[in-house]
Parts: sequence; structure tokens; C-alpha cells
Amino acid sequence: MVQTSLSESVPNAVSLALARTERMGGTGASATYRVTGILKVAPDPSETDLLQWLLERLPEYDRVFPKFRRLENVAGRFVTELEYVGDVTLEDLLVKDASDDARRPESAVACVRDLIDRLARQTVPIEARSASREVFFLEIVEAVAVNSRAAGVSIGIDLDSVRRRVRFVPSLCHRDLSGVNVVCAENDGIRLIDPRACVPGASGCSPSYGSTAIDAAAFLVSLERKELERVRMGCSDLRLAERFRSHIDAWVSSDQRFNEVAFDLCMAHAYSVYAACRCEYCLAPAREWLYDLMRRRLEEFARRIA
Repeated sequence: MVQTSLSESVPNAVSLALARTERMGGTGASATYRVTGILKVAPDPSETDLLQWLLERLPEYDRVFPKFRRLENVAGRFVTELEYVGDVTLEDLLVKDASDDARRPESAVACVRDLIDRLARQTVPIEARSASREVFFLEIVEAVAVNSRAAGVSIGIDLDSVRRRVRFVPSLCHRDLSGVNVVCAENDGIRLIDPRACVPGASGCSPSYGSTAIDAAAFLVSLERKELERVRMGCSDLRLAERFRSHIDAWVSSDQRFNEVAFDLCMAHAYSVYAACRCEYCLAPAREWLYDLMRRRLEEFARRIA
């Protein structure tokens, strides 16, 4: 097998200053270390731009997202170095019925709730609020329409009617929050990875404020899906989705960061993302029942907001 060095795969890449360094052994003046970090190579700098945008607006950024550093433009490719925060995701924890891993899905879900809360509490400049509401609303509506067509689901949304009924307070948000994008660090900390500039299915790529509702809905549906699969495989029902839903109800009733119509719209979007997916995982015969369920749930929530 031919091994490719880091310098060959990513020319002129500098040392991983944000990486985790683990001493493996050594005697005398000699020592052996394992260095673990993440380099992301992309055709454009949009991911780094989004992380920089979040960094400038989110106090204690490194308690929510990994630290990052833009390296350089290499042969037309943009290289970003990300801090190593762990290699176990919440999805990993949820597929196990029992584990000797000290990291537990129950505590991870509670931490995600707190991180969503942290994002939602950040102040949005007054001059950005009105424009942010309209841009985000149109992104969600567009994404639901695009994803529904891809899923072969016919829905009808009266744009003006829904706009009048939707209420939310613009906030920072992740926009693609699922168990796969929640990393459970070894010190029991949680980090969110792979945030998005726009909602899945919508066009555009510029960072902007959105609504806590999209993170709450996407994370809830992610938990629902995994728990349904767990129960079907004969594993215990952790009832994490039920508990997380109770937090969402409290958000709706207490501080009105979003109302029920805004949440239903974002739930329709979350189901539409899965209903539109054509990957091998979603379309596997063993998961056909889950794919069909996502389509039915999309239709249900589309009727609720119509």
C-alpha cells in the first residue's frame, strides 16, 4: 500500500497548531507522539467565513464550536484547520444499547439543549432583525417546497397567510443540527460541528441570523428517527425525543422566542430534508419504513401550517 504524506495530499500545509497531541512513549531524549487534528479542503472559503461570522457574534464561541484556523489557498483549494474535539458523536452513542463509555446520550442531549439556549440568547442588532426575519422565513419556505418536490410530495402553502402567523425572534443558530453533528468530547463536553450558512434545500450561502426553531426541530426529528430505529431493533426506548420536546414546549410558552406556527414550519422542513434524501442509507430496504414515515410526517406538518 502506498502511503501519502500530509504534505503531498495538502501541499504546503503548516503544522496542526490546534490539534491534540498525545505522548505514546519514549525513553531518554527520544519521544513518540500521535497528533490528531482535522484539515478540511474545500473549493471555496464559505465554511471558514461562516465560522468567523459566528466567532464575531458568539461570546465563548469555543464552548459551542471547534476552534479553527484558515491555513492558505492551495492550488485553488481552501484549507481550514479545525480543533480536535473528539471522535464520538451523539449518533454513535444512540446506536448502542449499552456501553461502558462514560459519555451518555442523556447528558449529551441536555448539553445540546443548553447550547441551543446559548445561541438563542445572543443579541441581534436592531437594524438586522426585520431583514433577518424575512430572509430566514423565505429560506425555510423555499427549502420545504424544493425538498417536497424532490420527495414527490405535493404541498400547498399560502405564503402570505403563513407569514402573518409565524413569529420568532432572530437569533444565531446552527441550521443543520442532528446527532451526527454533535461531538461528545472526552471531558464530557459537547461541541457542534458543520454549521450551515443556509437551511438544507434553500439557495444562497451568506451567513445570516435565523431562528432557534430550526435547531429545535432538526434536533428533535434526528432524535425521533434514531429512537424509532433503536426500538425496531429491540433496544430500549430512551425517550430522549419526548424529553427534548418538553423543553421546546417550554421555549414556546415562556419567552416566545418562536411560536407554534414557526416551529411547525421548521418541523415540516426537518421532515422534508429526510424525505428528499436519496442516499444509500435512507433508501436501504431495511429502512424503507422510516423513509415512508418521513414522507407522511412531512405531509402532516404541511397540512398543519397550510
